[in-house]
Amino acid sequence: MTTIFLNYREDDSLGQTSRLYDRLSAAFEAGTILCDKATLRLGKWADQVNAALDSAKVTIVVIGPRWESRRLWSKDDPVRAEIERSLRAKATLVPLLVDGAALPPREALPPSLHRLLDYQAVRLSAESHDGYNGDVKSLIARLRETLAEMKVRQPGAGHVTDV
Repeated sequence: MTTIFLNYREDDSLGQTSRLYDRLSAAFEAGTILCDKATLRLGKWADQVNAALDSAKVTIVVIGPRWESRRLWSKDDPVRAEIERSLRAKATLVPLLVDGAALPPREALPPSLHRLLDYQAVRLSAESHDGYNGDVKSLIARLRETLAEMKVRQPGAGHVTDV
């Protein structure tokens, strides 16, 4: 079961996403982070991605300087499709700004992605190694808090379980 799904545009933020995947994988239980290049098994990748999106508690949308493009307006864009599916699944989205990127204005996004801008963005510093490490540590702590808050008491069960 996927807990955290990493959504990114390969030609925009593959390096940053790979680095983040390594840090998240060290911080969270094995098999709970999905980053397509690192974790997909052989077989139909779309089925695996869709199953992961449907079960993910958090989708991190990695936004670099070239993330916003005309491709977002295409219904065939996998980045768009993954975000739309995460929104339908009611995952918590984390717009993660890397390499100096800013959130796009609402009018630059297709209407189906407007709700992405309702989520608090997080910035990963590129100015220094210490800044980056501090930002990642803070992100991990905030992810742990968010995931802990998602634990709910099951009716009649008398114990706490993940939703």
